[in-house]
Amino acid sequence: VWSLLIIFLVQVKHPPVMRQQKLTPRRRLLGYAAIAIFILCFSLQPLSTL
Repeated sequence: VWSLLIIFLVQVKHPPVMRQQKLTPRRRLLGYAAIAIFILCFSLQPLSTL
């Protein structure tokens, strides 16, 4: 909610990228690995207290 309010009130426009380039296969693989690690960090059943 706050981010939408800030975007609406401030209306920040991101400047264009100076050098636009495609992702290399290595960077794409690192991105997929980061997403996989992010997903694997969540447990399906939370830990119970003793």
